[in-house]
Amino acid sequence: MTDRQPVRLQPVSTEELSYLTLHRQHLLTPAPLSPRELTQHLIGLQAQNPWSWYAGFFRRTEDVVPEVVSRHLGDRSLVRMSAMRATIHLMTPADAASLRFHTQAVHQRTLKSSFGRDLKDVNLDDVTNDAQALLGERPQTLKELGAALNRKWPDTKPSSLAMIPRFMLPLVQIPPRGQWGQSGAIAYTTLDTWVGQRVEPQHSIEQIILRYLAAFGPATIMDFQAWSGLTKCKPHFDNLNKRLIQARTEGGQVLYDLSEIERPTPHAEETLPVRFLYDYDNLLLAYKDRSRFITPAYSEMQRRFDGTTLQAILVNGKTVGMWTHQTHDQSSLLEARFCEHLSSAVLESVENEASELARWFSPGTDVAVRIEEPES
Repeated sequence: MTDRQPVRLQPVSTEELSYLTLHRQHLLTPAPLSPRELTQHLIGLQAQNPWSWYAGFFRRTEDVVPEVVSRHLGDRSLVRMSAMRATIHLMTPADAASLRFHTQAVHQRTLKSSFGRDLKDVNLDDVTNDAQALLGERPQTLKELGAALNRKWPDTKPSSLAMIPRFMLPLVQIPPRGQWGQSGAIAYTTLDTWVGQRVEPQHSIEQIILRYLAAFGPATIMDFQAWSGLTKCKPHFDNLNKRLIQARTEGGQVLYDLSEIERPTPHAEETLPVRFLYDYDNLLLAYKDRSRFITPAYSEMQRRFDGTTLQAILVNGKTVGMWTHQTHDQSSLLEARFCEHLSSAVLESVENEASELARWFSPGTDVAVRIEEPES
């Protein structure tokens, strides 16, 4: 640790935060990155929904199509595995090893809080070892694992027993689950078994913080903790004083950022591009304070849908509505519903972007866009 104090910056407005984050997320201009390189830059894409996350590549990279991304799951250069916040993410195997190692406490905390009562008389290490041996024989679903483990622990519910390897082991959801246009049972095996070699954690918490700020910064310590699921991270930020600078939000929160990173500012009267975000896009989930993107009107819209995580539409860096997509035979329909009134010019931009996304989902089909404006 050092006594050197970080350089203080002027307050950063919510609009500046929105612009900087969109820039680092490659949502202002697509980046010349491969799907694997983009996934690595973003430190994974949340991907518990088997297919919606493919939209996270649209507009972030140049000339990418879902089928190319899908092939990375097949050749095992990308994996879907639980990591940050104990949720499924798309990651490179190397990142998966490091991120799961550092979030193991999050997984164990989740296991205890959700299933601790059912598992109070079970030795977690013994069950974990047996499950690892079973998975070494072949991939299995949680139902299969639970049934097999229940033969040795008959007094514990199979579904609860299956949660032990789910949260105690680095388990990959194997294809065809998650591949574009395909489906299959949710079957698991261990990361090492899947990639065919031992994958050791390579990154410290401090290195992960630096990468988080490169993709999501500037951000607060609480933002990083909300993204990762970790707690008590201030000492790690303190250890990085020489490599970080500080700023403040308009509300007085301390923001951290890399001392050596491009921080462009929007030009006067610059209009940010319309962007469609998938339901678990990290852009909306990577912060404790989500006001840099999410508006009160959008939050109210989400409440009306009983808290369901919506797919957001961004206009000028702010959430203005939600979207859904459906493919039927030879047609691709994208529906947009807004929580505020937009000008005719903005609606035209939204419709054009919606058409492009619908065509990206289903090339060669008839594309239709349906717009629903809020009631007066």
